[in-house]
Amino acid sequence: MINNQNLFQTIKDNSEKLLGSFSMELFSIFMSGYKHAQLDFGNQSEEISGIPIEFHQWVCQKLKVKNKNLSWAITITLFSATEIEAFDLFINLFSEFSCSYKQLSKGRQEQEYSNKLSKRNLEDLITEIKFQPAIYLRIWSISRMYAFLNGYLKACEDFNFCEEIKIELNNFDLWLGKEIERKTYIYPKCSWHKMLLLFYPDEKTALEQFFIYYDKYCELSAKKVDEK
Repeated sequence: MINNQNLFQTIKDNSEKLLGSFSMELFSIFMSGYKHAQLDFGNQSEEISGIPIEFHQWVCQKLKVKNKNLSWAITITLFSATEIEAFDLFINLFSEFSCSYKQLSKGRQEQEYSNKLSKRNLEDLITEIKFQPAIYLRIWSISRMYAFLNGYLKACEDFNFCEEIKIELNNFDLWLGKEIERKTYIYPKCSWHKMLLLFYPDEKTALEQFFIYYDKYCELSAKKVDEK
């Protein structure tokens, strides 16, 4: 099992690369992607690493918060002056929570998620997010999409799941850069989500365009395979 504290510190130290920018909300979306990958690829030999669903209720009780509609990330952020202070508070709370928390049984985990998730490649995963964004991202946001996919890829890397998924996303990243260069004559030297934020007015529009670009990329890739 991956040590959660080490994972959290790795994310904080590499927040620009993994999250795009540091915030507790993007951190929570990243962790959601990290957990989804383990469930998708059947991490059955060891406990699921990440943040259990019980943590949200525990945080509300611990901080005596009555509005349980707020995510644990927003709740902790509201109790802090800065995002860094929020992260430090999260670490302290999660450490206390972990001492008294008994990990969900494997059978319960499989029962809870087996009917929801069965993704095995990047195209299937992105298609599922496209039609059910609220389940994965909560709101339409290209930054959240970036954090979620990076969390998913990080779990694939940590648990040696599916190397092809990382290769697929890297190929799309390069292709998108060339598409934008073809239109603007400038190759943007930044991550794919920032490429889209540069040319579209808001997070929602950028995410909508991401799906359009990705569909086009998949169509062109399929044609190349057929030609071979």
